[in-house]
Amino acid sequence: MSFNQYDDDEEAFEEEFEEEVDDQMDAVAPIKRSHRGWWAVLAVIVLFVGTLAFYDFDKPEDLPFEPTGAALEENFDQDDVGVPVSEEQLYAIFGDDLTRFTADLSHIYKDDSEFYSDEAYMIDTLLPKLEAFEDQLNTAEVWKQFVKTYEEAQWILEKIYWYGNFAKSIDASNSTYQSYVNTGERLSQLFNETTAFYLPELASHDESTIREILNYEGMSVETLEREVESFFEYKAHMLSKESEEIVATLTGLLNTPKNVWDKITVLDPYFPYYALEDGTIIDFENEKQLNQLRRDSDIAPSLFEYAIMVERQNQNALAELLVSEVKKNIALAKIYNYDDFLSYGLSGAKVSPQVYLDLINSTEVHLETFQRSQRIKDEHQLWINSVDVYPIENAYKLLKDSYAFYGDTYARDFEFAANNRWFDLVAGPYKEAGAYVSGIKAVHPYMIMSYGGSLDDLFTLTHEYGHVANYTLSQKNVPGVDWTPQNFTAEIPSTHNEIVLSEYLKKQATTDDERLMYLLNEIDLIENTFFFQTLLAEFQYDIHLRISNGELLTADDLNRLYGALEIKYYGDFLEEFMYEKSSSYWMQVPHLYYGFYVYSYSTSIALAYDIYSKFEAGEITPEMYKTFLSLGSTLSPEDALNKLGVTLENNDWIEGFFDYYKGLVDELEAMVE
Repeated sequence: MSFNQYDDDEEAFEEEFEEEVDDQMDAVAPIKRSHRGWWAVLAVIVLFVGTLAFYDFDKPEDLPFEPTGAALEENFDQDDVGVPVSEEQLYAIFGDDLTRFTADLSHIYKDDSEFYSDEAYMIDTLLPKLEAFEDQLNTAEVWKQFVKTYEEAQWILEKIYWYGNFAKSIDASNSTYQSYVNTGERLSQLFNETTAFYLPELASHDESTIREILNYEGMSVETLEREVESFFEYKAHMLSKESEEIVATLTGLLNTPKNVWDKITVLDPYFPYYALEDGTIIDFENEKQLNQLRRDSDIAPSLFEYAIMVERQNQNALAELLVSEVKKNIALAKIYNYDDFLSYGLSGAKVSPQVYLDLINSTEVHLETFQRSQRIKDEHQLWINSVDVYPIENAYKLLKDSYAFYGDTYARDFEFAANNRWFDLVAGPYKEAGAYVSGIKAVHPYMIMSYGGSLDDLFTLTHEYGHVANYTLSQKNVPGVDWTPQNFTAEIPSTHNEIVLSEYLKKQATTDDERLMYLLNEIDLIENTFFFQTLLAEFQYDIHLRISNGELLTADDLNRLYGALEIKYYGDFLEEFMYEKSSSYWMQVPHLYYGFYVYSYSTSIALAYDIYSKFEAGEITPEMYKTFLSLGSTLSPEDALNKLGVTLENNDWIEGFFDYYKGLVDELEAMVE
């Protein structure tokens, strides 16, 4: 059965959906759980008020099952389903002392009183102090005092914001943590509103005065020129002070599509439990359980067909959200006087739109190798079925051994972070899915993930540590607000760690089967990162282009466009694995609400392979790489990569990556023939 068979027969879809739900509800009956002008700014307001308005109306009222959610009713047995791994598995992975592998958030605030003290300090002292600088930014000395106050406020705001978000990620059921998140969001908006004046005010001076003000620290000529150039580049897209203030007040409203998407897909998803024939209960919120079943040829097709049927109950609401997000980006591009949506979307990353377009065009030329890989794996049934469990101490040792690639300090820094509880790795019933790292200038970065001991978890762990290393070194070496890594280069350290680990494991393999498993894992890493994310990038660009040209896209249109791209990428192989790559998968991708970002996963893995090759050839040293990780966003991505001998001006880096990938597929083919 293909998902697409329902596209032209809605009645058949609804009939089979209701029949399947009835059967499943019988099986799981005991289980329930609960500046360009004011017109442009006003257009954004109307757009998002409309987005808010449709949500409740589009929400189904008569679904024949209870929606799942974060909260569980008293009669729900947590030992059966809902927990990513059992308590017994947790102790097998982490040993008796689970606390060692949870994040110690007291590094941010020792107790709640410190949190509330910082909140009061922001409101009563720092925000009024910042406000007093308005109409005063006319000398280098005043500018210096403003920047000092601005940075202090930003460091405290980071602590408040991430304290709540880290705590909520670890336990989403705790209403106190949600209140902390709300406090952080409220203070962020107040901070943006209070400081909206400073860039327009600085821009109001003549160039010589601006140079004098920006040169308050007596910086080098090179640094000053870079600051001046960056400022005047930004000035071309700056609004009036009044309009900047209005946009600042809309900060929360502009996040509406992503926030509502979270509510529908994370907090209020409409997935009942699914009962297999042997009585096993499947929880669609349990990513680890789903991933384990994903390649079971007897279970996966029916399981994922059912998931798509359920998911499509919300497809009209999710389509409206995505279209609203796209309209927001197009509107902001016009408001800020950019040539088009892509120039606006990549402006923060300081990347030319041509890099984005070259990525898509270059990938299209090499899809034949990608499709050949799919055929080889299907013909020989080559799927990673690693039953190996990597207890955390073993995982740590493997990572430290692989980090010898970077010299001594990288592994020592990893060990320090792990021993001082910068990581939260223990799964729990209310822990949010996924893995991420964020840094706090005044403290250190934290890693949040649920480590279950699988090969996939091992690679996720080293991926996320790449972000930790990047944040840590940038935090130590960049004193000002430019300490956070550039968006374009942020995924390079994490992906490079995966390559280093993969090559290390292949070299350590003692049998052909073991080497084949690691080779397959590396090929999957490339395909799931590069090709899949490029598909998403092309989809994101396409729908922006269509909507900017006046097309009205519905859920059916989005399914059709996404499905066409899957056929383009996967070719005739797609039909057999339609359950894995459904035409409505776009509904599940949060990164489509993060502006133009998904492309950076693709460019990062290609650049990471180029960097790895230069490491192997002795053209890059550990010290050079450490310097690269220490730059924050002080340089443009192009200038930062130049320090490693990598240039974006030509496509050698991406062509070299494709050659490497083709070599891996050739090796796979030779091993199985």
